[in-house]
Amino acid sequence: MSTSSAVPHNFGSKHMDSKHHSNVEIRLKDGSKVGANSLVLVLNSSYLEELIEDKGLKKIELEEFDAKICREFLESLYTGTSVKFDKTNFREVSKMSYMLNVSWMKKKCLGFFNGLLNSNDTQNLTAAKISAAEKDDFLLKEATAAKSYDKSGDYLDALAASKTQVICKHDLVNAEQKLGDFKRLTMDELDFFIRLANKCARYIPNQRVQCSHANHNGTYPSEIRGKEYGTMIILQAQAHLDTQHRLDAKIKYILQHMDFKVITSNFVSQGWHNHGYTDQFKTVASSLFQSLLNVKDLKSEDMRRIMMNFMSLGC
Repeated sequence: MSTSSAVPHNFGSKHMDSKHHSNVEIRLKDGSKVGANSLVLVLNSSYLEELIEDKGLKKIELEEFDAKICREFLESLYTGTSVKFDKTNFREVSKMSYMLNVSWMKKKCLGFFNGLLNSNDTQNLTAAKISAAEKDDFLLKEATAAKSYDKSGDYLDALAASKTQVICKHDLVNAEQKLGDFKRLTMDELDFFIRLANKCARYIPNQRVQCSHANHNGTYPSEIRGKEYGTMIILQAQAHLDTQHRLDAKIKYILQHMDFKVITSNFVSQGWHNHGYTDQFKTVASSLFQSLLNVKDLKSEDMRRIMMNFMSLGC
């Protein structure tokens, strides 16, 4: 059934829980029940369409979602207007939109998210004014949390794209803090920074990194002034590997998802090749390459990934 032209539509909220029109019972987390019309549900949600039309269900459990927000979400399907987003309900509404596959509500959620990205106004997020850094922290948490249900990575891509456009002091502080504490860095946070590294050669001004490893020529600058996300990730991976002496999940994730060839190409496309950033990246990558080769009991698949990544740099 095509729903592209049918919804969103105002079917009238008064018809929800109507004893005359409700032929589907939805059970909520708090034990309460909502009566709904199958046509309204099917037109809005391809997931519910499958349960109702293909499997013939008359009772549906939505007990993994907050009951109050779930009720508001269902009411939105009747009225054709989105839930009013704020800091407390955005994640739950977004999750429901994706898991129930309500296309128009997914667009509303992503639109709200993009609106926050591209505006200095935080009034839409909470009743009280918050700082830009707090807003960015909220956006990063929501984007990484969305990975559990947004397989396309819409939120992470939107956030990464925005960070390639505008550079703010709190971006640098946030990146330095999170990447600097590599052991506590979550896999979702690491994924976000890898996306940034793959998307752009982002210069981090006035930052210094102490270096202790020699490259293949036996030389290594004692200090690097200025770096970008790719270099930052590799430096932290190097330090992490030096303490772990093994390929753990984070190092493997970097090898699998970081595109070294694209990163160096970005330096050229953005005009930084002649300023030493390509050589800087290759230098720290060469150091990591040598350390990886010294890891004991490397599996053939791990070795293949190592060679694929680093051979493109001429390591």
